[in-house]
Amino acid sequence: RDDRAPREERTRDERAPRDERPAAAAEAATPEALTAHLRAWLDAYRKGVDERYRDRPVVIRVHPLFLAHLQRGLFSTLTRWRLSVRGIVWRVEEDAAVDPLAFDVRDEKSGRSLLKKYAP
Repeated sequence: RDDRAPREERTRDERAPRDERPAAAAEAATPEALTAHLRAWLDAYRKGVDERYRDRPVVIRVHPLFLAHLQRGLFSTLTRWRLSVRGIVWRVEEDAAVDPLAFDVRDEKSGRSLLKKYAP
């Protein structure tokens, strides 16, 4: 085929079999991976937040599709987290402007982003 690049000009990922390609991008693009990342962020926040800010609520903004993923099932992920993540005040809001495979965390009072400060 003429539309394919010559063999010498192909990148390493194009030549490598599918099993040997880096899987980091594929893993990060799943709702399960995002769920694990959000839980890790909550744990890092709980361990790292200063005592005087512990009672200050944080708002986690997620895309409606990801929120549906978190709310599915009889004992949803959010329900289990509400029972297990103690010591901090947090709530989840849906926001269609957020990327479907990302989340945003802000301090409710000041509106400042907390995502990078408490990254796991």
